[in-house]
Amino acid sequence: MQHDYDNLTSALAQANSLDSNFATSWYPSGVLQCGGFVARTVRNPLHLAIKTNQPAMVTALLDIGFNPNARDKIEVANFDLRHVYTKVFCFFSLNHTERPSSYGPRSWFRHTLLTPLHMAVIHGDLDVLKELLEVGADPNRPALSNVPHAAIPPLFWVGNVQDAEVLLAHGANQLYVPKHGFYLTPYEDAILNGRHSIARTLETWGSDIALTPLHDAAAKGDVNEMERLLSHERIDVNVLGEQSNGIFHPTPLHWAAVRGQVAAARLLLQNGADIEAKDVLGRTPLAWACYLNHKALVAMVLGEFDANANARDALGRTIAILCADQEDMDAEIFYLLRNHGLVDFGQLENGDTPLHIAMKRSHQRTAIALVRAGSSSSLTTVNSEGIRAIDATSSSELQFMIKKEAGERDVMISYSHNISAFALKLRASLEANCLTTLMDEMDPTGINGGSVWRDEIARSIKNAAVLLCVLSEDYPKSQWCMKELAFAKEHNVPVVAALAQATEMTDELQVYLWSRQLVDFRDREGYDHQLRALLDGLRAEVEMRRTCRKNAKQRFRFGRPTSMVPVNLNASFVYISHGHCHPDVAKRLQEGLWERGVLAYVDHSHVNETMSPKDAIFTLRGVCSAALGAFL
Repeated sequence: MQHDYDNLTSALAQANSLDSNFATSWYPSGVLQCGGFVARTVRNPLHLAIKTNQPAMVTALLDIGFNPNARDKIEVANFDLRHVYTKVFCFFSLNHTERPSSYGPRSWFRHTLLTPLHMAVIHGDLDVLKELLEVGADPNRPALSNVPHAAIPPLFWVGNVQDAEVLLAHGANQLYVPKHGFYLTPYEDAILNGRHSIARTLETWGSDIALTPLHDAAAKGDVNEMERLLSHERIDVNVLGEQSNGIFHPTPLHWAAVRGQVAAARLLLQNGADIEAKDVLGRTPLAWACYLNHKALVAMVLGEFDANANARDALGRTIAILCADQEDMDAEIFYLLRNHGLVDFGQLENGDTPLHIAMKRSHQRTAIALVRAGSSSSLTTVNSEGIRAIDATSSSELQFMIKKEAGERDVMISYSHNISAFALKLRASLEANCLTTLMDEMDPTGINGGSVWRDEIARSIKNAAVLLCVLSEDYPKSQWCMKELAFAKEHNVPVVAALAQATEMTDELQVYLWSRQLVDFRDREGYDHQLRALLDGLRAEVEMRRTCRKNAKQRFRFGRPTSMVPVNLNASFVYISHGHCHPDVAKRLQEGLWERGVLAYVDHSHVNETMSPKDAIFTLRGVCSAALGAFL
């Protein structure tokens, strides 16, 4: 295979040196000749590479300039004696039927010229299909054939749902009517040929059976034909059908909305089309336009014709709920609905909001669009099972992105700006592990420079799942860092500490940090190991907030809860009681123990006397029931 590829690239280079346009001049798109009676193949290498399943060669041919929309005849007539005898014998056989071919009707005088896109669909090659579409292949370019039912676009030839979805996402016309003796849409063709999974897919994209010429013209955006039909033929602008009203009873305006044909929709509305007409599913043209992401048409019907943004379908679902089921929704769709009267995004009977639905289906772009359009408040809305929208997915990456987009932070980082480089490194590590963070990067005044306590910092701490304080030499000296810890304690926000530098454990600092171990980052070589310990603790706090939010005040038996990680109720610590007689000795002893990695706390009066010594001892006794205390 590599040898063939090398030969191909060599041949391409040689051909390119002779004629820089050889890819199109030597291999033009095939045509029918003699009134469709004769056709010949040019043996287009691009078609052959797809037929023989050689994707690397397909890429090389496209790169050199081969036309992704060129047609060529694949099923070639053979005039050797064996085939001539077979044809003559079969002509006189009453029971003979022609063996079917994947590339169109098989006969000496029946010709079908296919595009590379047809070839990719016939062979079910999804990667090649995507590559062709990316380089400009037209998903609505029909095959060229003298047999009407073969002169159809690739969507009629599709054999699996994945290929159908890709074609539809790239603009394939799900309402295409070939005509010339073949009046079936892709939906009808799929049903008649037993491809029911394809038919179900086409239903979700608004397809239906062929109805009227006005429907067809509206779907194609043929305004001239529509004007002729409306003025000369006097067709009812809200006509449902001729022989049938279709499976879903759509109006021509529905078909224009499904295809995103702005000019066609405007013409229909100017001629009296019912903008609030509903099909069997209870969907209005606006609902279909939103659902299929046709932003320009949505803007037109809302802005010029006051379509009802609060319309609900036959199951009582809002337009926002319908859209949440789609991938890659444009945020502008939700903005337009909001700006034109959408009161509520809505909920299903089980309490699911549109954000629940998007998160469950891992529709990242749609979830982000919902948050940007004002659905961020529903992050914490619970359904009937008590599940928040943000927790409706198992993807931590998706949760991280949505939290960040909504401004919700798992971790608020408190630090002194003299170690901002380390704090930023720690922040990057946390976000790389899908924990959303917030830290005040204001400089040079910053937290440590005496700036006024800001409301946004207070709100950030209050809304965070945990406060991470990065301890440094200057940390205890900063009144603003201490205020952050005090505010966190006051509002029951757990505190986690990371030791970046040797830090004096002042009396005030011990008020907030005395009950748990610290994660020591002073040895930078052990950063990765310590980071894992920190992540475990932070995730535990975030998970506890998620599962026990309503009972947060009962998480601890004592006072206002302050938590440190790693949480280990069996961890040992030393409590130094000096009775206020030898504080200097006790302090030196504590520092010596800390330097040797032993957690130690000194008896002290609490800051601002917020707790009496007696209360402090009772509090310590509660903690020591789960720890080893050493009293000196």
